[in-house]
Amino acid sequence: MPPAPPDPDPTPTAPTAPGPHDALHRPLRLGPVTAPNRVVFGAHHTLFAEPSDTYGEPGLVGPRMVRYLAERAAGGVGTVVCGPLAVHPDSAAMAPNTPIAWDRRVIGGWSLLANAVHEHGALAMVQLAHGGPTVSGGWSKRPAVSFGQVTHRPEGPRRLGPDDVEDLVRHFGRAARHAGAAGLDGVEVDLAGEGLLHGSMITGGDLDGRLRMVRDVLAAVRGAAGDRLAVGVSIGGDEHLGRGGLGRAGWAEAAAALAGDGLIDFVEVTGWPASSLVAPSLYADTGAVVALASAVRARVREVGGAEVPVLAGGRHVTPGEAAGVLGSGAADGVRLVRPLIADSNWVARDRDGEGDAIRRCTGCNESCSGNLVRGEPLTCATNPAVGREALLGTGTMFKAPLARRVVVVGGGPAGLEAAWVAAARGHRVSLLDREPQVGGRLHAAASLPGRGELAEFVAWRLGECRRRGVEVRTGVTATAGSVVALEPDAVVVATGAIGDARTEVAWHPPIVGADGPGVVDHESALTNVLADGPRALGAKVVIADLVGFVEAFGLAELLGGAGVDVTVVSPLAGPDAADPDTRRHLLRRARRAGAAILAQRTVAS
Repeated sequence: MPPAPPDPDPTPTAPTAPGPHDALHRPLRLGPVTAPNRVVFGAHHTLFAEPSDTYGEPGLVGPRMVRYLAERAAGGVGTVVCGPLAVHPDSAAMAPNTPIAWDRRVIGGWSLLANAVHEHGALAMVQLAHGGPTVSGGWSKRPAVSFGQVTHRPEGPRRLGPDDVEDLVRHFGRAARHAGAAGLDGVEVDLAGEGLLHGSMITGGDLDGRLRMVRDVLAAVRGAAGDRLAVGVSIGGDEHLGRGGLGRAGWAEAAAALAGDGLIDFVEVTGWPASSLVAPSLYADTGAVVALASAVRARVREVGGAEVPVLAGGRHVTPGEAAGVLGSGAADGVRLVRPLIADSNWVARDRDGEGDAIRRCTGCNESCSGNLVRGEPLTCATNPAVGREALLGTGTMFKAPLARRVVVVGGGPAGLEAAWVAAARGHRVSLLDREPQVGGRLHAAASLPGRGELAEFVAWRLGECRRRGVEVRTGVTATAGSVVALEPDAVVVATGAIGDARTEVAWHPPIVGADGPGVVDHESALTNVLADGPRALGAKVVIADLVGFVEAFGLAELLGGAGVDVTVVSPLAGPDAADPDTRRHLLRRARRAGAAILAQRTVAS
């Protein structure tokens, strides 16, 4: 087989400085405890809880969640926050498989967590939350409760009375005692979501009135935690409601007041769930949360809260971006979730000067936020070890006892993944791809408007192949003879799937004429447009979306932006398979590009 030219790089992305970024690696004091650095793995739903024999449903922190969180501590994170944890039976079903905090049986699992995280020198904390009107009574058989907010569920909420408030305050204190008994380092109280405590803050009146219940809760937590545990709050920073919420200035004042009271040791600013800021997709503005954190920090400092650090959430993809937040003075620490899901060694790689080896989060939200919306456990599109750390995590990949000759056919994401993993185990690997560059169909996917970051899937895997000595041959069509000529001990065929316009789905009848002239599958349509320009499909295009994801709406934006008369017809309400933030952006961007969208319709022919 003749030698092939070197494999071209995939779509270039912003370079990652090798590091280290010293601003991230300085210790951070959080009241009575000190974190070894300024990176916090923030609380987030995972659906990893274990069954509880008390309540007959999942609800306890167990080995799977502990291994998942400890993996990030092993990768250099300074503080790990487990949660959100339901503080009261009324809030047991904030999400499927929500861990609980009110029963003493939680102490065992929390102790496992504390020990596992402490083994790597990090702090371990829990976040206590009450979903209020967002909770379903379907499992708990208790009505949702609120201070008057409209429930998110079909059943109406029960309005809380004075006795209920006292009971809730006691439950927060009880959970804090459990944290102390488990050997944890801190407790974070969630004010950021649209839950019960936020509801107590928007009932009207002056700031003192709005903070009455929050202060009672924090006093109970502080009293139970004693002087050994840090106590903090997680806030949204701005509801973006215009009226009815605290707004940016109100949240800054609230944080400053709580800091001035001596009730909190840190403030975490995450953005508001309904504003796309908590888990912003690759379409979103990544600096919005930093601006909110900056406003909070400035006001906290003005009232003398210099000892109360402010942590900024948002989407800090690279260590350079995160360090820039600290360098600007907007925050004292950074809260990360998805970047640390994508690469548990994100902090350590930067610390050790290996920042260019970080496996970046692309913001696709397909397997993290997307899974949670579907009621499925958290995973990651780019990191297969997530939720399976005991099987695939750090320390589980050993050198093979005998090095083999491995040939991988296909240079898409699957082929590249197979190649670098085989090489990491000590095998001699050759990868063959018929295209002039590796990456497969991801190049087309990354060419859709706003989705260029998807090229990171390819860039990182190609980098791992290079670092591990994989021979990559592009422009080569593999045949049985050419593969056998390489004398492989094993062959991995990773040539992908093929689009078909005739594919049927359960929720849509067959389309008459789908195999006729002028009808192409989405893959061919995009390939033609990329090769010959936006008008390759004609001046008027109808896209039948039977999937409810990015393909139809991304193509509609691309065509509409070039002046093509394009209509999306779907039996669904929209891109329903996408996470909420991606869905919102897809609809908005397609419409702004001039695309017409006909939802909940069928295509007869």
